[in-house]
Amino acid sequence: CKGRIWMPWDMLFALPYGDTVVPFSWYVFSILLFYPVLLLCLKHCRKPQQLPLYIAGYALVYILLCGLVGFSAFWYNTIPLLPLGMCFAVQEERILAFVQKRYLLCALPVWLAFLLLYPVTDRVMGAQYGSALCVALNWLTGILFAAALVLFLMKVRIGNPVLRYLGKHSLALYLCQGIFMELLLRSDVLHIYSDLLFCVLSLAGTLLTSHALHRLFSFTLYHNPIMQRRN
Repeated sequence: CKGRIWMPWDMLFALPYGDTVVPFSWYVFSILLFYPVLLLCLKHCRKPQQLPLYIAGYALVYILLCGLVGFSAFWYNTIPLLPLGMCFAVQEERILAFVQKRYLLCALPVWLAFLLLYPVTDRVMGAQYGSALCVALNWLTGILFAAALVLFLMKVRIGNPVLRYLGKHSLALYLCQGIFMELLLRSDVLHIYSDLLFCVLSLAGTLLTSHALHRLFSFTLYHNPIMQRRN
């Protein structure tokens, strides 16, 4: 409500109702729910080819639970991309070798399907958000977008030190971006009215905090016995 100052523990009490306090930060909690399961799967899965199946099973349970407790569709609109991306990672060499020989035959239908389906999905989201049709279209559109991007980048290389840095720190950036934009710099405690100053401080705070968080993640994973055994 207006005038309320959110405290860290408010996030825990709001979660059962699907309220993330920080707008559009559902993915933070999804990541935190999936990463421990991923570590457990890495520990118990003996064959890399089976790992996507474990994650797909957990993703299915996650989606069903979100639906049962009444969470909005944005909590699981893109979740299927995780096990599908892992399948691609496991079979990447075979898939790319197959596509390279038939590039236009594979790429053109995917690009065309995405361009045709995206406006349809957008209209359905506006009229029937949360319906089974809307969720299915979101999943299909997300899959087509990811495939279209992979196919595009097979021919157009986009790489520089800035993008490499952002790619390595993407998880930490996702986790930190909302903290400064919503909870610290434009809140009831502190409100920066200058858009330029707000953007600069948000960007600087996010980059510095995400860098520190990335170092912490790297240190934790490096000293994790599960990861050490797999290496």
